[in-house]
Amino acid sequence: MTIHKLKNMFPKELVLQLDYHKTLPCPKVSAQDSHYSRKMRTNLLGIYCANEETIHCFLYDDSIGGAGPNEVISLLSNPLDKMETNYGRFNQLTIWCDNSPGQFKECFLFFYLDYLVKKDSF
Repeated sequence: MTIHKLKNMFPKELVLQLDYHKTLPCPKVSAQDSHYSRKMRTNLLGIYCANEETIHCFLYDDSIGGAGPNEVISLLSNPLDKMETNYGRFNQLTIWCDNSPGQFKECFLFFYLDYLVKKDSF
C-alpha cells in the first residue's frame, strides 16, 4: 500500500497546544510613588500547531482583554480559520492545554467547540 492510500484512509486531524504564559505586571518599577499605582499586565497566549510545527503568539495588555475563556475563544478562532483556508476542512480537532479552570476548562470554551461541530467545521 502506498503512502497516499494510507493518508486517505485516516481522517485529517488538526492538533493544537494552548498555553498562557505567566501574566507579568509592566513596567516593573521600584519608585515609591508608582508602587501603589495600577500596573498594566501583559498576556501572552501561545497556540502551537503540530501540523505545521509553528506557534502563533498573541501578546496583548489589559486594555485589550484579560486571560479568560472569551479571549481564548477569540484568539483560537484566528488559527482555526487560517488552517481551514490553507489546508481545507479537517475531520478532527485535538486541543491540548493545562488544567487552568479560568481559561481552558470554562464551559464557554466547550460551548464554542460544540458550535464548531454543529456548524460542521469538524
